[in-house]
Amino acid sequence: MVVQNNASTINSMMEYMEQTLNNCEQFNYGYTSSIDLNIMLKNIFCSETKDYEINNSISVLQSIMFAQSMQPHIHSIYIYYNNPYGRFLTAAEKYYSYLDTYYDTEWYTLCREYSGKLQPFSISRTLKRYEFEPTATPVVTYFIPIKNTRQTESAGYSVINLSADYLLETIESTLPSREDGQLFAILNEKNEVLLQSPQLDFSETALSSPQNHTSPKVRIGKTNFITTFMQSDKNQWRYYIFTPQIVYYRIPVLVLSIILLFLIVLICIEIPLETKLVQAQLTERKYHMQTLELLALQSQINPHFLFNTLHFINWSVISLTKGPNAASDMLENLSTILNYSLREPMRAVLLSEEIYSTLCYINIISARFPESFLIQWEFNEPLPELKTPKLLLQPLIENCIVHGIRNEHSLLHISVRIQETEHGIRIIIADDGHGIESNSLKEICRKLSDESCSDTSHVGLFNIAKRLRLFYGTGYTLTIDSNVGEGTTVSIFLPFTGI
Repeated sequence: MVVQNNASTINSMMEYMEQTLNNCEQFNYGYTSSIDLNIMLKNIFCSETKDYEINNSISVLQSIMFAQSMQPHIHSIYIYYNNPYGRFLTAAEKYYSYLDTYYDTEWYTLCREYSGKLQPFSISRTLKRYEFEPTATPVVTYFIPIKNTRQTESAGYSVINLSADYLLETIESTLPSREDGQLFAILNEKNEVLLQSPQLDFSETALSSPQNHTSPKVRIGKTNFITTFMQSDKNQWRYYIFTPQIVYYRIPVLVLSIILLFLIVLICIEIPLETKLVQAQLTERKYHMQTLELLALQSQINPHFLFNTLHFINWSVISLTKGPNAASDMLENLSTILNYSLREPMRAVLLSEEIYSTLCYINIISARFPESFLIQWEFNEPLPELKTPKLLLQPLIENCIVHGIRNEHSLLHISVRIQETEHGIRIIIADDGHGIESNSLKEICRKLSDESCSDTSHVGLFNIAKRLRLFYGTGYTLTIDSNVGEGTTVSIFLPFTGI
């Protein structure tokens, strides 16, 4: 059981970190993927003077950076494009910052060392803005090259400083044997320590490169540990979990003691003894595993929508005059969605909060694709105080719009009905769009019923199913029905009590 828990935990830890880095790369891709935006970056950094257009471009980029930096795991963001003036942009400063006056310039030295490298790289650092600060802030800095049009060298870097304290607390809180002294460490592609438990001195372990997932025991301080190891194929990061050796033998000894006690009691007074202690420990470990898996799934919620919208707002703001306009309304709705989805991702929310966030999403999509769809809501007020995972409705409505619109001249009708029953809430989302082929629908339904299955072509749907399973256990239902040319209906039942 301990081996399985550790293997599952280290896999979830790797998925969580890879998703965090993937979000950073999506942010970089959002404003460096086109030739026009590369030209805009060059104009911003290399022009001798600032004119109205450049000032607007700086404001747009800093708005995007600020929206991204609102995520709790991000400490700060810099954008640097090769220029002779030592200029770069930050999310916290207005206009340019300069290398000769800014408190943090170590990142620039590292960029110069890796100037010929076209792949992202990472390092652990500490930041101290003022000398009087008692302690420096630890960060994991992720460098993402901005490629030029020739793709032969980097034209600059997006430098994203991840909060080491936040990542450390998130990972440590989900270690299944944390109370017993379990430790972890994450190393970068050069085998340099990025994150580790405060009690761990990784140099003491003197580990080689293990070929399997579980290495022989190592001694750290006065304690023997069993090492669980995994290496990422994507970025070559190494993940380690160190479990005290005593944990592997505690449960077998406890079970044996309980059996002996049971036999003694049975012989003497014939009273059965329930082994509630073992059940409690198993339940606690299951909870820890579900917590980390739910966090990894929550961070998977489609980031493409956010970055595509920011890209759209970018050019809207440049083309519009000062004062309130459609672009500023979209920014306000997008800020609401960012606050809702990225802050406290593990917190369950009321159904009314989920509806409000979904309405912000609909307002943005309506601005981008006017007169393409019409949504009708049906529910009785007040809504019951039912707790749900975040981002339950938005991905389903997004699926209706993305897969349901037949052509640019047709109007898609979507209905959202919320019905209260004796034991819970039923949510029915239906559209009259293109529909799903019969064979494809059968395959989707089969995969939805398979707990171990995932599908990258239907990320939103399978993500929702898996999060509902973790949140409600077997008490929920999710069904999908569709006919080609008639539309698709998704029905979800949520019980009043989660697990």
